[in-house]
Amino acid sequence: MRTLKITYWITTGLIAAGMIVSFFNYLFNPVMKVGYAHIGFPDWFRVELGIAKLLGAIELKISKQFIGD
Repeated sequence: MRTLKITYWITTGLIAAGMIVSFFNYLFNPVMKVGYAHIGFPDWFRVELGIAKLLGAIELKISKQFIGD
């Protein structure tokens, strides 16, 4: 059971870290801004997706305390 918990926290941490990196990429990388404009999405949509990534990463890290252990 201990191995399962360690595996859970490592994979959850890696996914949350990837989402945080993606958040910074969405908001601060000028190539993303050009890419979204190229496919026809407005700039506010890129920002909303970045904020959703950040909120999702935060939720992954705090959700375990609400569902119990």
